[in-house]
Amino acid sequence: MVPSKFTMTVMIFIMMVSLYYFSRHVEKLARTLFLWKIEVHEQKEKVYEMRRWNEALVTNMLPEHVARHFLGSKKRDEELYSQSYDEIGVMFASIPNFSDFYTEESINNGGIECLRFLNEIISDFDSLLDEPKFRYITKIKTIGSTYMAASGVTSDVSDGYICMKQSLILSMHVATVERKNSLLTGRNLQQNQNQSQCERPSATTDWGLERTEQRHKESKEALIQEYFL
Repeated sequence: MVPSKFTMTVMIFIMMVSLYYFSRHVEKLARTLFLWKIEVHEQKEKVYEMRRWNEALVTNMLPEHVARHFLGSKKRDEELYSQSYDEIGVMFASIPNFSDFYTEESINNGGIECLRFLNEIISDFDSLLDEPKFRYITKIKTIGSTYMAASGVTSDVSDGYICMKQSLILSMHVATVERKNSLLTGRNLQQNQNQSQCERPSATTDWGLERTEQRHKESKEALIQEYFL
């Protein structure tokens, strides 16, 4: 038996020990909950990033209004999508002589440089469609070295003349880019025939390419001013 004069001291000691272990338990739970919140936040970020990439992939594969239809639809039994239009325009922009340009030789790093060159051209076309004045032009798909686009298929189209005019302007831009890249392709073909190994372009070649790009830029601006300003 504990003497009565020590009873209060023992009770206080037991309470202090209990409070200590209780506080440690609460702290452990708080730390665990904090780590869980961080993990859940990271998982949400990953899910959001994955969803964003999936939406970007679907938008890249399908026209924007069609992608919105499938991404926002809650119907599970809807498998096909179709829409009829009275007036639309379809354009095919093909890279000339790309099949002759494409080689898998060591000078082109097994064909990787050729594909990189094609990707740059397609990226230029995509950049054109991102401009506000081409909002009625929709990219359909790419078939090898051919770029397919259409006008008048978006839901906010109300003026067919605007669509045709923008299609013509876009065709002029594409023709200008194709002409510039055709010259670059011919230059690369000539270099492939004259060189047995890959060499770094000289300063003179870079200067010549800059002059060629500048001339085509001036020609493009002159055409636009002549026909549309």
